[in-house]
Amino acid sequence: MINNTRKLLLTLCLLLMAGAIQANDKLSISRAYSPEAPPVVKVLAAYAVIENKSAKDITIVSIHSPDFSKVEFHRMESKNGMMSMVEQKQLTIPAGKVISLQPGEIHIMLIGPRKIFRDGDTLQLSLELDNGQQQTVSVPVRKHDLDNSFF
Repeated sequence: MINNTRKLLLTLCLLLMAGAIQANDKLSISRAYSPEAPPVVKVLAAYAVIENKSAKDITIVSIHSPDFSKVEFHRMESKNGMMSMVEQKQLTIPAGKVISLQPGEIHIMLIGPRKIFRDGDTLQLSLELDNGQQQTVSVPVRKHDLDNSFF
């Protein structure tokens, strides 16, 4: 009876460890920032470098923030010589690849700020991944410096 209990406990531990290993399919997010904007601006942006170190594609299926009424991924697109932003409902980061969210390309639109953000403040973003995981990202706000581009 004791041997069966030990086997059962060992099996449960191994299953829990396997689940924990699978749960580590997260994205590595670095160099995140949001440029400081004038107080009257109702739409801000955020940029970052997102790396998928796992062996499978990871898709961000939604993004939100308690600091904004709405958060979206946007991609810049040229049509008939005119640039426009196109909302991306989700963002897939291929296995082993890096995506840079940067001005003029794919970026995060922060719509309807609930407060004024100044240089030195931090805003919070919550990412929901296609594997059901949630990932929180702290994004510092900093003065925009055209002479010292972040990317």
